[in-house]
Amino acid sequence: MIVAAALLALGPRPAAADEALARIRALLDAQPRLRAEFDQTRRSAELERPVLAHGRMLVWREAGVVWQIEQPVKMVVVLREDVTVQIDASGRRRTQRADHDAAAARMGRILGALLNGDTAALEQWFDVAPRMEGQRWTITLTPRRGAMAAFLKSMQVSGDQYVRSVAIDEANGDSTQISFRNHRDAAPLTSEEASLLGVP
Repeated sequence: MIVAAALLALGPRPAAADEALARIRALLDAQPRLRAEFDQTRRSAELERPVLAHGRMLVWREAGVVWQIEQPVKMVVVLREDVTVQIDASGRRRTQRADHDAAAARMGRILGALLNGDTAALEQWFDVAPRMEGQRWTITLTPRRGAMAAFLKSMQVSGDQYVRSVAIDEANGDSTQISFRNHRDAAPLTSEEASLLGVP
């Protein structure tokens, strides 16, 4: 009986959860190229007060994500499948190949998967628990064992036809809350954006 109970606990996800995940994927699949503004709040036991950041993001599903921080410092972070590029306020560029910085590459892929609604990719690293309430949805992501679990405690993503917020709780007690607004179609790319994303 104990073995049977264990097998049931490890069995397939309930049909309602699969249906919710399919609905969420369909909503986000309809928005493959987006621009939006973001507000980010990071809290840490080592800091007296939260660190606030504001900026813009560009999601181009076939190529990657451009994360442009405007306050409190100017910085651009480009998250692609093969590389992560950081550009500081003076224009200095630092490029890190994915195979040289596995942790950064993994976080880049997670962020891209979150914003693109790529739930299949998320399920490689997390136990995924979706919930639908009308057109609003929430996905709770709990990392499986390994390097990801050593860094992250959980992530919660909420939205409707777009991702509206991401809450990240780290294993060390730090947390980050990101909210997105003013979503719109991303096309056309500027020449600089196309170059950063490697789009012809």
